[in-house]
Amino acid sequence: MLAPLRRCPASLPRALSATALTRTALRNQSVVAPRPVFSSRLAPRVSLRAFQSSVRLADASNSSQDEPRITTFRELGEKNIVHPNIVRAVVRDMRLETMTEVQSATIHQAIQGTDLIAQAKTGTGKTVGFLLPMLQNIISKDPALGDHDRFRKRRPSTDIRAIIISPTRELAEQIAVEARRMTAYTSIKVQTAVGGTGKKEGMRRIMREGCHVLVATPGRLNDILSDQYSGLSAPNLDYLIFDEADRLLESGFWAEIQAISDNLPDRDVRDRQTIMFSATIPKEVVSLVRQTLKPGFHFVKTVRDDEEPTHQRVPQKVVMTRGYENQLPVLLELCQREAEASMAADKPPFKAIVFFNSLKEVHVAYSAFKGIRRNQRRKGALWESDLLSIHSNLTQSSRQRMADTFRAAKRAVMFSTNVSARGMDFPNVTHVIQLGLPRDPADYIHRIGRTGRAGKEGEAWLILPEFDDSALRTSLRHLPIKEDSSLATAQVDLHALEGAPEHAAEIIRHVQDGFKEIPREELQEAYPGIITANANAKNRGVILDSMQTMATQLWGMESLPPLPPYVHRAIGLENTSRGGPARGGYSRDSGRGSSREKHSRNPSARNTRPWEGRGGFSRDSYDRPRGGGFSKDSYDRPRGGGFSRDSYDRPRGGSGRNSSFERRDRRSSFGRDMN
Repeated sequence: MLAPLRRCPASLPRALSATALTRTALRNQSVVAPRPVFSSRLAPRVSLRAFQSSVRLADASNSSQDEPRITTFRELGEKNIVHPNIVRAVVRDMRLETMTEVQSATIHQAIQGTDLIAQAKTGTGKTVGFLLPMLQNIISKDPALGDHDRFRKRRPSTDIRAIIISPTRELAEQIAVEARRMTAYTSIKVQTAVGGTGKKEGMRRIMREGCHVLVATPGRLNDILSDQYSGLSAPNLDYLIFDEADRLLESGFWAEIQAISDNLPDRDVRDRQTIMFSATIPKEVVSLVRQTLKPGFHFVKTVRDDEEPTHQRVPQKVVMTRGYENQLPVLLELCQREAEASMAADKPPFKAIVFFNSLKEVHVAYSAFKGIRRNQRRKGALWESDLLSIHSNLTQSSRQRMADTFRAAKRAVMFSTNVSARGMDFPNVTHVIQLGLPRDPADYIHRIGRTGRAGKEGEAWLILPEFDDSALRTSLRHLPIKEDSSLATAQVDLHALEGAPEHAAEIIRHVQDGFKEIPREELQEAYPGIITANANAKNRGVILDSMQTMATQLWGMESLPPLPPYVHRAIGLENTSRGGPARGGYSRDSGRGSSREKHSRNPSARNTRPWEGRGGFSRDSYDRPRGGGFSKDSYDRPRGGGFSRDSYDRPRGGSGRNSSFERRDRRSSFGRDMN
């Protein structure tokens, strides 16, 4: 039955799988042999070189693969490989016809029950790639589940056949949605167990409805399985799937994964199939593979070594603004222009994600844009788009609703913290816009990965105050970012708006009017947090000056609220009061800190060596807790050990080539930057 799928160019033959890898590794260095179950100890050091060499051997074997392979989902039903009710849901309801490379490469191996690890990028259809064979194998062991019968007697809540572990709540919910669509004509029950939702409520739902497939985040799953009073266990577990294994380890879930393993049936008593997907294969993932997958596992690679990564392929532009006060006017001007351009017949609809570095910035920008839309009575191409906001302070149900709305929208602008930077698949995103440098250079890359997916076109924009120029050159020097000077609002002095070009002045007035719709107390509460999110002790003078201009000239505040002690510490002003009337504190001529003139884009007023005295990219410059770790906005959980980020897909500094950040002549146009 599986003959048409026996060979797959991207799969690793059994002779080259874990057994062969172990022999190769033992020849290269002394390592711990792979174990069929999780180890209770920390992962041993293993030979990444041996693992990678197997990939080259697998690639070399591709030339001998001349048998035809199945490439459409319909064929799976026609050849009786997959139950017709699953094929019906995939083809008719989900409208999937041709398999992606990762689906074609993994489905046949997984259906045979072989443990496997697949290296595949997000947005390539990997979710269907592991769900379809898992569901088919569940039905093969219990054929009665293949038919949908609403009068069927419920199965026990502990009849969990498969567990899928995801690093984030949003990705877990997304996987569950796909699984429910695929099981619409069967009796298989899919449930979720994720943080941010009521544990008791979720347990009651599982007990009431039953559960065959449980999609969970590590923390909540460990909490449930380790709770002797939860009444939930998985004695009949047949399948364990790790999605985005590299991110699971990167996010510090190693301890939870080991604890979960201790609460699952011993594989000597109840054998199970383990499937792992990962965008990258660092040594930590290799360690997990060797301790989790059975000898004889298969390795599927669908990422070509010569494939250009998204962050090198997607056009990237930076707009240098006079200060923070110009960022939202630039954002509005950019969105209006791109939305108008998208109305052309040959252009895709404008769909953008706007990333901010703090929750307060998201709140303020989202509220201001809603006010602008109300004032303009939804006239204009931009206001045909949905306006959405997503961040970690939303309840899980609200976040999921926002994500689903944006996913389904044709035209939309979503304001977001880092919560949607990884793991969430949003189709047809045309623009990723970032306001300010992200906390970590790797976050910049993950964010722009939200566009240009699945072969689609996209572009990335960074809106940055000019006094962060040197930090940009330091932290993102390896990326092909080009400066764009086509937006008129970028260099307008808000203290002299009457002298600005009329088009730019009109846009700024629209933003000012939008802020009039926001209660003053909300702005007063947001102001200290936004300062902290952008704090840099070396640049504190110019930062505070720009922040004050933003608050008084753009927000319309008549006086500035006093800054609490945590803000003083963040910007290096331990004993200085920062409250009082507007324009107080650091003035342009105060002589304390850095003046705005020092960082002016005007060549006659600008320091000819702008990188001196500004300081570089500092992790402490952002609104994260002191004492290490990453903010909740990054991964929505406390960091608790795990592995170094340096093992993952962050580009290595320098890379042996010259900086690709190009300064354009100030007279250059948007059109020329696109060429």
